[in-house]
Amino acid sequence: MKNTFKPYPQTIKQTDYLSCDILSDLCNGLSGGLGVVPSSGIHTSYIHSYRLPHL
Repeated sequence: MKNTFKPYPQTIKQTDYLSCDILSDLCNGLSGGLGVVPSSGIHTSYIHSYRLPHL
């Protein structure tokens, strides 16, 4: 049971963290949050490239 129960919360945590990270990066990126840059460089670089056509 422990082996089957372990991957479930891990996958939920990963997807939840990713969605939260993208959402926070979108909000902070638009507001110009510098705290997002070191915490998630991949997401911020993606937001920056995504922000360029918007600007």
